[in-house]
Amino acid sequence: MTIRVKRIRKSKIVRFKREEKRDMNTVAMNNLWTYLQGLSLTAKNKKWLSERLIEPKAVDMPVMTDEEIKEGLNLAFMHMKEVNEGKRLTRDINELLNEL
Repeated sequence: MTIRVKRIRKSKIVRFKREEKRDMNTVAMNNLWTYLQGLSLTAKNKKWLSERLIEPKAVDMPVMTDEEIKEGLNLAFMHMKEVNEGKRLTRDINELLNEL
């Protein structure tokens, strides 16, 4: 009796692993949901749990504009050029942190 083994390309293996991971996440979420449904919670406990299960709103973080990024990079490159030419001395990270 001979067994024929079909070669599987690496891309198919990666895709299978992603699907397997997604399936495992789905199973885990279903198990969690079943567990939560089985709990006997008071109204206060349900409210507490619901507050923790709801995804928090995204916090607005300050964002640099393209112009600010370009200015920062230009300044950094100018400093690097001056260091390479011997016009500027490099400093220790602790000195820089002390300035802040």
